[in-house]
Amino acid sequence: MTSRAPSQCLYCARWSGDGPTCEAYPDGIPVAIWANRSDHRVLQPGDGGLTWRADLGVDFPDWA
Repeated sequence: MTSRAPSQCLYCARWSGDGPTCEAYPDGIPVAIWANRSDHRVLQPGDGGLTWRADLGVDFPDWA
């Protein structure tokens, strides 16, 4: 069995806390970001200039 690393989004202050939505993507976080295939510290299409921001003093996860 293969385990998947948690999404970088779970550590972002912009995450809604309820499924794959956030300030940058209120209609749904793109799969590439949610699945850590795209680094959202870098601007991504459709994010309105809102990139990943540390939540509660955490760092960007190494595995993402």
